Amino acid sequence: METKRITFVSEEGYKYVLKFIDESNTSSYSILSISIDLHTHKNTSLSLKDLFAIGRIFRDFLSKNQNGVLTYVCDDRSLYTSKRNRKLSPQEYRNKLFAAIFKKLNDGTYFKRDLTLGEGEDKQYLSFIGLSKNAAIINECATVAIEKLEG
Repeated sequence: METKRITFVSEEGYKYVLKFIDESNTSSYSILSISIDLHTHKNTSLSLKDLFAIGRIFRDFLSKNQNGVLTYVCDDRSLYTSKRNRKLSPQEYRNKLFAAIFKKLNDGTYFKRDLTLGEGEDKQYLSFIGLSKNAAIINECATVAIEKLEG
């Protein structure tokens, strides 16, 4: 399992490592789990400018890896949210934020399939992203994930 790491430093100096973890499979395309790991303590949320910069890193990665499918599972670590979003779970908030970033940066070149599995506090939010021309492959990856997680 190969991992590519990209370091990102926010405007306020917070260091993140973006990981692209190549999940082994027998298909002709790459399935890569992505994660965003904070490596310094911080007191505030990321600015929109920083969030879009991270989104562009993912977009650029897909441009260079055209047979890639990025998968993302929103984690449940606590985080800072505005008053209007405090009713959302950390996973639901991250999913909402991730969807907004994707929508803003997508010019139609990319396809995203979202899954919500489970109920209540056990709810999980997953995303599968790739080039639009690979929509069938992305949907297949989502179906396999459902079968593994629910089976």
